[in-house]
Order: sequence, then C-alpha cells, then structure tokens
Amino acid sequence: MKEKFIKTKGVKQEETTRNLEELKKGKGSKFKNDKKIRNSISVKARILIIIVALGLITIASGIYSVYNLNNVQKGSTKINEVGIRNMIDFDEIAGGTHRIQKLVYHIGNSKSDKEIKEYEEELSGAYEDMMYYAEEALGNAEKDKKEIVNRMTENIKALYENAQKSVNAVKSDNLEGFYSNIEANKEVSKKIEEDVYELIVANDDVIKEVLKNQLDMLKQSQMIALGLAVATLILIAFGILNIRSYIVIPLRNLETKLTEIISGVEAKKGDLSSRVNIKVNDEIGRVGININKFIETLEQIISKLTVNTQDMYNVIENVIGKIEKADTSVSDISALMEQLAASTQEVSATVESVSSETDEAHSEVVEMNNETINLLEYSKIMKSRAEEMKKAALETKEGTGSVVVEIVEKLDSAIENSKSIAQINNLTQDILAISEQTNLLSLNASIEAARAGEAGRGFAVVAGQIRELADSSKDAASNIQQLNSEIVGTVEQLIDNSKNMIKYINETILEDYDSFVDMGLKYDQDASHINEIMNDFNLKNQKLTGVMEMIAQKMTGISDTMEESSRGVMSAATNVTELVEGINDIHVNMDKNESIAKSLKNETDGFVLK
Repeated sequence: MKEKFIKTKGVKQEETTRNLEELKKGKGSKFKNDKKIRNSISVKARILIIIVALGLITIASGIYSVYNLNNVQKGSTKINEVGIRNMIDFDEIAGGTHRIQKLVYHIGNSKSDKEIKEYEEELSGAYEDMMYYAEEALGNAEKDKKEIVNRMTENIKALYENAQKSVNAVKSDNLEGFYSNIEANKEVSKKIEEDVYELIVANDDVIKEVLKNQLDMLKQSQMIALGLAVATLILIAFGILNIRSYIVIPLRNLETKLTEIISGVEAKKGDLSSRVNIKVNDEIGRVGININKFIETLEQIISKLTVNTQDMYNVIENVIGKIEKADTSVSDISALMEQLAASTQEVSATVESVSSETDEAHSEVVEMNNETINLLEYSKIMKSRAEEMKKAALETKEGTGSVVVEIVEKLDSAIENSKSIAQINNLTQDILAISEQTNLLSLNASIEAARAGEAGRGFAVVAGQIRELADSSKDAASNIQQLNSEIVGTVEQLIDNSKNMIKYINETILEDYDSFVDMGLKYDQDASHINEIMNDFNLKNQKLTGVMEMIAQKMTGISDTMEESSRGVMSAATNVTELVEGINDIHVNMDKNESIAKSLKNETDGFVLK
C-alpha cells in the first residue's frame, strides 16, 4: 500500500495543484467578456409592453364604441322624440282641419238645437286638440321653422273663428253668411295644409340628415375598428416574434448547452471549462451568468477535492504505521490493569461488609431516636390538652353558674307572673253575673212588651236578642273558666318542674363540674412529669445517634474511597480495552478511507480541468 501512495504523489498531484492555483489567481476570468453583453430590456418589461399596448387599444376601442353608441342613441332619440312626434302632430293637425270642416257641414244640416249643441262641443274639442298639437310642434320646431308653426297656429284660430261664425249663421238662419264662412274656411284650410306640408318636408329633411350622420358614424366606426384590429394583429405578431427571439431561443440554447455539459459528466468526460454563451442581460441572461458561476465554483471544488485526495493518501500511510506500534504497548498495559482491578475489588468487598453492619446499627439507633421524639411530642401535646381541659372546666363551671343564676331569676319572675292567671277566673265570674242580670232584664222586657200588645212587639224582639246575647256571654264565660282551669293546672305543673330542675342543677351538675376541674388539675400535673422524663431520655438518645452517625460516616468514607479506587482501576482497564478496540476500528476505518480516496480519485478523473 505504501508503494501505491508514493506513485500517486507523482505528476498528477503536481498537475492538479498547479491547476487549482491557476483557478484561484484567475477567478472571474471566465466572465471577462461580460462587458460585451449588450444591455437589453427585461423579459418582464417586454411582455408588459405588449400587454399594456393591447390594453390601451382595447380601452380606446371601448371608449370610441361608447362615444359612437351615445351619438347613435342621440340621433335615434331625436328621430323618436322629435321627428316621429312632429309627423304625428302634423297629421293630427291636418286631420283636425278636415274634421272641423265636416262638423260645420253637419251643423248646417242639423234639424234640432240638441244636434247643433253636440256638434258644437265636438267642434270645440277638435279645436283644442289642434291647438295642443300646434303648441307641441312649436316646442319641437327648429328656430327657422317656428315662424311657420306660429303662422299655422294663427290660421287654426282663424279656422275656428270662421266655424263659430258659420254656427251662429245657422242658428240665425243666415244661409248666405253660413256659406260665405265655409268658403273662407276653405281658404284658411288650404293655408294650413300648405304650412303642414312645408313642415313635414322640413321634418323629413331633419330625419334624413340624422340618418345620414348615423350612417357616416357607422362607416367611421368600421374603419376605426378595422384599424384597431390591424394594430392588434401587428402587436400580437410583434409579441410572438419578441417572445421567440428573446425568450424561446435563449432558453433553447441554454438547455442545449446544459444538456451537453451534463451528458459529458455522465460519460466521465465532463468539461468544466465549458461555459454557457450569453448574449443578453435580461432575466434569462442572468440565469446563464449564474449557471456559469456555478460551473466555475464546481470546477474549483473538484480541483480542491483532487488535491485533498492525494493528501489523504499520505495521512493514511502515517496513521497505519503508528497504529501498529501502539497496538503492542496497549496489550501489556491492559493485562496489568486487569490484575490491579481484581485486587481492588476484594478489598472493596470487605469494606462494604463492615459498612453494611454499621449501617444496620445506625438505622436502629435512628429509629429509636425517632420514636423518642414522637413520644416527646406526644407528651407535649398531652400536657397542652390537660391545660386546655383544666381551663375549659373552669370556664364551663363559671359560665354554667352564671347561666343557672340567670335562669333561676327568670323562672322565679315567671312563677310570680303566672299567679295573675287566677284573676281570669274572677273576671269570668263577673261576666256570668252580668249575663244573669241581663237575662232577667230581657225577661222583664218581654213581660212588659206582652202587656203593651201590638205596640210593644218591636221591644219584645229587642228583648229576645238581648236574652240571646246574655246566653252567648254566659256560654263564653263558662268556656273561659274551663280553659282557665286547664291553663292553671299546666302552669302549676310547669312551676313544680322548674323548681325540681333548679334543685338538680344546684345539687348535682355544679358539684360534678367541681370534680371535673379537680381531675383536670391532676391530669396536668401527670403530663408535666411525663414530659420532663421524655426530655431527659431524648437528650441521651441524641448523643448516641451522633456517635453512630460519625461511625457510619467514617465507614462510608472508607467504602467510597475503595469503590472510587476500584472504579478508577476498572475504568482504566476498560479504557485500555476500548483503546485496543479503537485502534482496531481506526485500522478498519483507514482501510475504508483508502477505498473512499480511490473512489474520489476515479470520480475526479472524469472531469476536464484547465
């Protein structure tokens, strides 16, 4: 393997190193002709210019179409609202002229006043209609035609006046006047028809002029639409040529060159000195520039990789030689460390046995100390409870005594007040006496009423009611006496029970409280004595616990020291073993590195560098 490394360090290594130095010195020389690349409009700008131009043409076409539509609409409105309306007005006026003449003839041939009156009303309506159409025609007429409309209006008025004169002549049986007015109306009707004809001709001329203007606008719109269509087609053709020249062809050239480079790399003949040809400075041109920079960077990486592969061969040679020397020394150290580890483990086992027995004794002492502390705490709690019980007994005795005194006083007062119930009996006796007297009075009143006869009948009714009232009072008094007797019996039983309760409280309950207070005092004294004994025992037990803790700490320290020494020896032995394994792994990995270096060399040999 050493001979293989020496051969590889020959001419090719010097050549690849020289190539890398040249690339470092000449970085960017590949693009020295960048200045020759002409500045050009970006692809985005080219597309936007075409789109904006088409949009402007579309907007102009739409605006012009709206303008023409408005003009056509105005012309149509003029024809509909003026031209056709004038034709209707003129036709109605001409028809009204003939209608008035017919009505005049009908009036002349009428045989009754009723018919004449009906025809007169029709005549008036016809005249009003003609005046309405004449006014409407005057409003729609051009300035130069208003004089004709005014003249026609005056003739209509004259026609109606002559018709009225004909009607009056008929009413007065003036046939000569009737026919003379008819002749006059013929002349006026002729003038009206001439004015109407002249206005109809003028109205037709206006309509023809509007139609001619609309036809001219239609032809103009067709020419402009044709021009816009031609301009749109020219812009579309220009856009297609522009996209083909500045987008499609550059992209196709770029794809062809990249395909050529990639095919060479796949065939192990990749020419990294080759570059993409760039003619424009738009987005596609900048893509080509970036591709050339990428190829240049890749060329530098491949050159460095070639040089580093040669250096890797040298490193592998040195490492393998040192691994062979270190392997023998490490094996001897590993055997010595295993013996030392065995001795250390035996000593550590002995120390662990002693330490285990010490820990057991220390645990028992600690447990006893904990029990002592628990008893001490319980004695303190017991003493506290005894004090609380003594205090509570005294307070309960004092509170009970005061409450009992208050209860006795209230019961005495209630017993005195209950004696007033006896007065209710006296009152009911008085009510019974009054009811008897009232009954006697009602009886006397009844007797006197019977003597009085018919005059005393009302008094007898009152006497009967008084007697009923006296009987009701007597019954109520009897019920009150019976109820009062029951209340008095109940009150007497309550008084007896209250006296018995007071006697029991004074003789039994208060004496039991005194006994309870004495027991609390004795319990407090016993608790204090137990607390003093437990305090003394706790102090002695704490000293014993401290001694056992010190012994346990010493044994633990010895055990930890031995364990640490044993771990250190075992760790050293393990490290030596791992070192041996690591050296073997390094040896294996160096063989892999050699294979990798060969593979990298084969890959870099497939590239052509300057």
